[in-house]
Amino acid sequence: MKSEFFNRKLNASAAVFRVEQSNSAEQAGYVGAKAYYRGIEAHSEGLELELSGELAKGLQGSLGYTVMTIKDQDGNSVKNYVPKQTLRAAASYQVPQLEKLKVGASLNWQGNTSRTDALTGTQTVTTVQHGYALLNLMARYDISKQVSVIANLNNVTNKKYISSLYFSQGYYGAPVNGSVAINWKY
Repeated sequence: MKSEFFNRKLNASAAVFRVEQSNSAEQAGYVGAKAYYRGIEAHSEGLELELSGELAKGLQGSLGYTVMTIKDQDGNSVKNYVPKQTLRAAASYQVPQLEKLKVGASLNWQGNTSRTDALTGTQTVTTVQHGYALLNLMARYDISKQVSVIANLNNVTNKKYISSLYFSQGYYGAPVNGSVAINWKY
């Protein structure tokens, strides 16, 4: 469902979803050092909400939230390495005193994720990534109609986090990092 408000300056959407998966791979254990998988019937259900638009003169923003569950044919929670809640917020501002400058920020949050793996026989190990948020900043300066400079600073707070627990592998996400680019339109 979608709606527009305030002379189309604010857009809103809401979606309810259900996805059925047949023969989805789910780890079932180990034979020696090799993992084996079984096919499961899984379904995910959830809700997605989003708002975006012009909040004030020169200020654009967006806000999105998703919540979902993923269960197998017996009603057990599966694929816990997928975050069940996410929140995305972003804003950009065209600075009135400096018409060629635009600044912005984004915040991405996700809830807890985990992965339980069999080690041997009845022994298991569970890896948990607690919910976390990443803050990113940007600035763009238009030198001319054809040339602009864009600077991005990602993970400003230098949050240490595991970016994924998929297939029993966990990798730390990128620490604070930045980039500068010059764009030329012709």
